Amino acid sequence: MTVIAVVVAALAALLTIASTDLAAVFAARQRALIAAEAAAVAAADAASWLSDEDPTTQAASLAEANHATLLSCTCDEGSSSVLVEVETEPATRFVLAWLGVRVRVATEAVVDPWVESWAPP
Repeated sequence: MTVIAVVVAALAALLTIASTDLAAVFAARQRALIAAEAAAVAAADAASWLSDEDPTTQAASLAEANHATLLSCTCDEGSSSVLVEVETEPATRFVLAWLGVRVRVATEAVVDPWVESWAPP
């Protein structure tokens, strides 16, 4: 009976540790999503004809500011659509830390051409 209690306690501890890592992965996904959306909006703004800045540089800067790494930026000068992919590392400390888990998120920002062409009177 004592062996069964020890096994149940060990399984409960392992599940608790694994759920901590899983929560870290979910938090990293949200952080990556925020970084990707911010980078996509910055790149879309820079890609518009109103800006002289490099869209990829702007996207990388905002991704870095949000603790993520820019993997790709499909952003052409004068384009109204920008696709950005970022990656971040979750703060896992137990089970998933050995596997080197990384979280990737891709998002798109589209600039409305009517808003982009609007000029104040």
